[in-house]
Amino acid sequence: MKAYFKILCCIPFIPFIAFSDVEVKFSPNGGFAFTTQQQLQEAKNKNDTLDIAIYHFGHKGAFFQAVKAAVLRGVKVRLLLNYAVGEWATGDHDKVIEELLPLKAGNLEMRKTNRNNHQKMALINIDQADYAIVNSSGNWDSAPDRTYFEDALFITHEDNLRESFKKEFELLWEVSNPL
Repeated sequence: MKAYFKILCCIPFIPFIAFSDVEVKFSPNGGFAFTTQQQLQEAKNKNDTLDIAIYHFGHKGAFFQAVKAAVLRGVKVRLLLNYAVGEWATGDHDKVIEELLPLKAGNLEMRKTNRNNHQKMALINIDQADYAIVNSSGNWDSAPDRTYFEDALFITHEDNLRESFKKEFELLWEVSNPL
């Protein structure tokens, strides 16, 4: 009877202990790029969504390929690109657009902002029940895991943070311009 009572007393705390997860990765060579790509691959079908706001998104490499593959799998992707940066970045963004627009995917929306959006975040929603947040200091190009000292947080099952990031993304989305 005492063991049964102890179990019942702990049940209200289980969601906070068993289901919340925050992982941090550092670079160079610390798994930032690999873990981000793994998270993006969790979105598998039309019931899943990727909302990405990014300062610099390279058109070469694994980050781009992971997002393109998600579009091809039918995942709803909203991609917000920053155009308030130098030509070194906007040239890459133009190439991203050139490669993704011909897909003519109804599940892909892209916007650009001329405000200085320095965010590097992704909200990954899986079957409208499970989700992950990726928030990093590193741009999504070929350099963060090889060149720079960067950090990235991978957060799951933190509803308050999810709502905060979702609210911020929606604000950025609303003040941006459709392509």
